[in-house]
Amino acid sequence: MSEETNKPPTRLSREEKSLQLMLLSMTVPFREGGGLVFPLGFPFAGYRLDEWQFERYRSLLDRSLLSPEMKREGRLVLAVFTTLVCVIVGGNVVSFTFSFFEDSAYGQTVRQWLPVAWFVPFVFIVTYSYVLARRYAQAVQERFPGARRTARGAYLRRRLLGYMVAKSFKPLRALAIAVFAVPLGALLLAAGLWVPVVFYALLGFMLLLIGLFQGVLLAVYWSFRRQQGRGPRAEDLEPV
Repeated sequence: MSEETNKPPTRLSREEKSLQLMLLSMTVPFREGGGLVFPLGFPFAGYRLDEWQFERYRSLLDRSLLSPEMKREGRLVLAVFTTLVCVIVGGNVVSFTFSFFEDSAYGQTVRQWLPVAWFVPFVFIVTYSYVLARRYAQAVQERFPGARRTARGAYLRRRLLGYMVAKSFKPLRALAIAVFAVPLGALLLAAGLWVPVVFYALLGFMLLLIGLFQGVLLAVYWSFRRQQGRGPRAEDLEPV
């Protein structure tokens, strides 16, 4: 057995994982050349590119996501996210430790909204991800002005399979998340809208979305497994 065979698999960096995810779940190559690209993912529209355009787009992703500038930006985003979490943790500790927060209307308001503040770091990450994807959408429009738009749901099953391969999908974990998140999310959303409590409503809505997404992935996974007798692999993502 050669020394190369004994080498452990190389661990991908955060940027390389992002590149792999975008290539597998947001691009669909065609056998005859060219393909579809979905810079913002589902449910946003995609573009059909000719062969030279498709290769240039993939090259653009590679240069952008693996560039030193993107790595610096990624470290900055991580630092901001960590800072926001620390600030919110500190605020919760202070508000529930000192009694003056209980003795004033201001303190009661702070206590009511501090749980909602937990959404701030995650909204920041989602917003950044959207802005990042938007860059590539604008790059497609600017570099390939004649690119034809395609349906939002085109090859959606194929793209979801690519997402599962990129994320090393675990069906039991997805099932556990769906079973936990869907009923709890529906309950919290209903309670938050009825009482009303903003934190419950937001948390319920987020859990419901997470659970439903995992349910969709499970449906696609088991459909594929019934056909192939196994889960999806990278070799199943050949050009269509």
